[in-house]
Amino acid sequence: MKPLEMLGATVLGLLVCLSSAVGQTLEPCQLPIAVHAYEPLVGQPLTDAKFSQPAEGSGVTNPGQAMVATFTTAIGPISIALDSTSAEGKRPDLVRFDFGGSGKFNDTDVAPFKAESMAPNYYRGQSTPVSLSFERDGRTIYVSPRVEYYKYGNQRHASLRMVVAGKAACRFGDQSRHVMVIDGNSNLRLDDVSQPGKEWLGVNPGDTLLIADEAGSLEGAGAQTILLGQPFMLGEKLYTVEVGPDGWSVTPKLYDQPTGMLQVAHERWEGVFAGRQHVVRLTGGNQPQPVPADAYAVVEYSEYPSGEQSKSPLSLQVEAGRIRPDRAKRCEVAAGQTAQMAVGSPLTVEPEVQVRDRQVTVGMKLADAAEAPNQVTVALTHAQEGRAKPPQVVIRDSAGKQVHSGKLEYG
Repeated sequence: MKPLEMLGATVLGLLVCLSSAVGQTLEPCQLPIAVHAYEPLVGQPLTDAKFSQPAEGSGVTNPGQAMVATFTTAIGPISIALDSTSAEGKRPDLVRFDFGGSGKFNDTDVAPFKAESMAPNYYRGQSTPVSLSFERDGRTIYVSPRVEYYKYGNQRHASLRMVVAGKAACRFGDQSRHVMVIDGNSNLRLDDVSQPGKEWLGVNPGDTLLIADEAGSLEGAGAQTILLGQPFMLGEKLYTVEVGPDGWSVTPKLYDQPTGMLQVAHERWEGVFAGRQHVVRLTGGNQPQPVPADAYAVVEYSEYPSGEQSKSPLSLQVEAGRIRPDRAKRCEVAAGQTAQMAVGSPLTVEPEVQVRDRQVTVGMKLADAAEAPNQVTVALTHAQEGRAKPPQVVIRDSAGKQVHSGKLEYG
């Protein structure tokens, strides 16, 4: 998980905000505003592509080389055509979009496509983000689609990521805050609540909710990034946001389910935690944070340097392994109680030494504070270089004399 970064493409959301109060009729708050999506928050792609040759009169430029892929979405089929600007093109350099799934394409709903040769008869590429719109069920939907595609011999694979977001101003008691909902699973709706994985520990992704700070910034120190349906604190009250049945209107309301407090004893961190019934995304420091009463396990966690080391490019990443939910190590958060979750630093380093004849192989296993080495993977990453540099190893004999030194290598 990365810190928030701005995405260049602008998407226009049609999210209508409704304010709620006991005994009062719901009233609209504020209508469409241009919004930005954030690259790390863009949802899961669609991958169920069904390939076909373009039909006669489909509108492609290069029918001999073009390929159509059709995806299933919550609002019906959507087709793309991997095409080229020239009728003699050997590889695609643009993507055409048919948001009705009819297989008919035009010169308006297009995005540039850059293909890169990986080996003979093998190339892959992705489209450039663009802002498009289409009509569906009497509503204009604004979207920034992304396509990834590869072809290896006769094998093909395509994925379609649909970036949709809506923003509105809502009243939470006596406070007014901008909120943004970002589509988390490319189904072109903004009403999906994340659910814990059933077969393996993880999350069935839903949509993301951003709450601006008092100055209206979604990136300020007081802004919050959580999962839709998750409770959050404003002032001294706990709220949540519900999305209407049309998928494009939100209602803020007081959260009235049992809650406790979850504390992670580090200065700078963010993570996603899965309970048996709930999923929460938290960002913070040492202070306890309100969560629905449940038993939580780590799905993903990032910890960043603080204090004198705050400018260090290193960070700590913890991710759940392939483990069944009933075997996960959990932190029980009881209603009205505060529970501290052990995760992240300090790390335990365990050397692994194998000796075969005169050959000695030295490895290293990292475990975090949860002490659940078979359930998570732990890694140190560098902000600019990706993986952190491998550590130096010094081997000494029983008298303390150095007999060998070298660096470990990633396996």
